[in-house]
Amino acid sequence: MLRRLKEGGLVAFYIDFRFPNSQGVMAPLLGKSVMLSRSAVAIAMRTESTVVPIVIGRQAPWSSGVVDVQFFPPLPLDDLR
Repeated sequence: MLRRLKEGGLVAFYIDFRFPNSQGVMAPLLGKSVMLSRSAVAIAMRTESTVVPIVIGRQAPWSSGVVDVQFFPPLPLDDLR
């Protein structure tokens, strides 16, 4: 994963999830302060990767299989320090 990022590749993280009893990092995300996975933030900082927030949600009726995907502007790494 680190090599892929350093080579300019893409990696997806589910960053607003953290395992129970694990430490997180408070960071701004889409205008709110949220607890993010410490490892996801550390990898972004270490590789100086661009972090692009993406929201994916299923649309009703759930059986339709239709999803809504929203892309947001990249987050400045300084916001994660």
